[in-house]
Amino acid sequence: MILCLTLLALQTPAAPAARVDWAAFLARHDLVWDRLPTRWGESAFIGNGRLGATIDAQGGVLGWTINRTDFVHDQSRYPIGRVVLKTAGTVQGGTVRLTLWDAEASGTVTTDRGEVRWRSLTAAQPSVIVIVLEGRGGEREGAVDLDWAPAEARPPRKVARKEAFAPGTCIRRRPSRARERRSRACRRSSGAGPTPSRLCPHPLSPSPFRRGGTRGMALVPPLPRGEGVRG
Repeated sequence: MILCLTLLALQTPAAPAARVDWAAFLARHDLVWDRLPTRWGESAFIGNGRLGATIDAQGGVLGWTINRTDFVHDQSRYPIGRVVLKTAGTVQGGTVRLTLWDAEASGTVTTDRGEVRWRSLTAAQPSVIVIVLEGRGGEREGAVDLDWAPAEARPPRKVARKEAFAPGTCIRRRPSRARERRSRACRRSSGAGPTPSRLCPHPLSPSPFRRGGTRGMALVPPLPRGEGVRG
């Protein structure tokens, strides 16, 4: 009798495991801002492992500070620039939410003329940052837009430490005569070409696109010489 009951217990199918609603579960852990972050240390962030952005409102203007992990020189990551939100009115506040399940940031920007709802993500294929804007009130379509603010191509670590730049890299817009003499001496000794007196052009150019109400911006590195774009 005991043996029969044991065999019946072993043959009884186990109860199905409870299904987890992962989207609802992770939503309880989303990062939520009841005001716009104003600096890097508290900003929202999106990315795909190579291309990404931190989102905050520096100087009262919401923007995306663009970063790439492969854009480095001399052991220092170079700044690229910011995509900034242009509104018809003055920004008065806003909110941000980082949705973990969708790997997407979204929020609102309130101005004295209306409201802008936005959401943003970084796709993997193609590697592009997508920004979707929806204006309401005095911030309707046509009043709200995106602008590109390129950063200076200088290694921030060396700027902070006040270290000299390597020969052949960019120098200040108005270098002193002594600095120019040292730079010319370095170029003669290293065989490098002339160092530009202006900042070097950025090797990553933004390519904005618009499809319906969706606006995005891709940062595309220059192609090797002799290669073209393949569809």
